[in-house]
Amino acid sequence: MWANWAPLYPNLRGRHIQTWSLIQDGYHAPGMIWAPPTFVNAAARDLRLAPGSRGIDAGNNDLLPFDYTDLNGDGNYLDAAPFDADGEPRRSDDPATADNGSGSAPFVDMGAYEL
Repeated sequence: MWANWAPLYPNLRGRHIQTWSLIQDGYHAPGMIWAPPTFVNAAARDLRLAPGSRGIDAGNNDLLPFDYTDLNGDGNYLDAAPFDADGEPRRSDDPATADNGSGSAPFVDMGAYEL
């Protein structure tokens, strides 16, 4: 959550627990990064992380949702979701970015997309 000035519910952070997120004015919790997400083009609603974003390879693999619909056809519905919002592999290493995530490499990017 960045530059999100909620006029109706300005105290959301007191009602939710955020971890492993890029969040403005957040608090100290595991995996929190207080830096802009650096999207490709937020104005055009392209919310993929741009090269150099601090959210690349910085997510928590254990927080990926289950593959309940068996998107990869392996017969396992309890493994991690294999694809991002664009249908690309969900865990993909960016060799130009230091690994700061949690779990075993490759680390998931923060957000709905992989770089």
